[in-house]
Amino acid sequence: MSFQWPAMLWAFPAVPAAAIAYLAWQRRRLYYRRTWASDAMSSNVMQRPAGSWRHVPPALYLLGLVSLLVALARPEAALAVQREEGIVVVVMDSSNSMLAGDVEPNRLEAGRRAAVRLLDELPAKFRVGVVAFAGRAQVLSRPTVDRVALKRALDAVKTASGTAIGEGLAKALAMRPDEPPLEGPPLAVVLLSDGNNTTGARGPQEVARRARRLEIPIHAVTLGDPAAPPGAQGGPRPPSERTLGAIAQATEGRLFSATTSGGLAEIYADIGTTISTVREAQEITVMFVGAGAAFLLAAAGLSVIWFGRLP
Repeated sequence: MSFQWPAMLWAFPAVPAAAIAYLAWQRRRLYYRRTWASDAMSSNVMQRPAGSWRHVPPALYLLGLVSLLVALARPEAALAVQREEGIVVVVMDSSNSMLAGDVEPNRLEAGRRAAVRLLDELPAKFRVGVVAFAGRAQVLSRPTVDRVALKRALDAVKTASGTAIGEGLAKALAMRPDEPPLEGPPLAVVLLSDGNNTTGARGPQEVARRARRLEIPIHAVTLGDPAAPPGAQGGPRPPSERTLGAIAQATEGRLFSATTSGGLAEIYADIGTTISTVREAQEITVMFVGAGAAFLLAAAGLSVIWFGRLP
């Protein structure tokens, strides 16, 4: 939590001063009671409620004072709010290993369907681009809000030999606007692959370091069943999270794993929520004013009910 007027916090010494004044008043009250009444008679002149309960209203008054003093400083808190605009690039692995059937109907088709789910989860004003990579990478769609065109681009993904993860990510980073008009990351990348990089002039870690410098998070999704042996169900090597995990960690993105198409759809829905929300400083003065008023009213009410007067 931060404050717009932090200088007002210098008024906080009033809180312990008020507590000390109350304790001094209680000691003086006890002194006069013992002076003018014997111990035998004190129980008859003591107001109810007795004991520690009599300190509840003053404590509530003190809490009300604290809340109002904080309100004077105009506090702010970082709250998650929905972003109206943004740029997301979906980078899909289209290597032959994506034809593995360990995810129904196969890794590629499951990834394609989940990408469509992501398009539906993102706000309508978000621009989305599509990059596919195998032995080389190609841009299938520049960032656009046209969801129909994007779905056609996803349908156009065809498999080929080789897996150049670094090349696919490099194409995605090239879509970064020169002067981002948005607060927060100018672009976010969603990478779907089995993690088995085999070729490419640029390695995945090299591109990930560049993404980190550009403050572009890469959310990586590992698709496939790690327990499936090589060649099982017609599938090539099982997925490897090591490469994708290193990419996500280096760019402050998130790593997900999906062994079913349903699990992949849930992951993309989660990614959509992550990308479309941003934490912004919001003034919360009214909350502390409300809390302070509630404490003061509660203290006054208890004082009237228990003692028949306001302190």
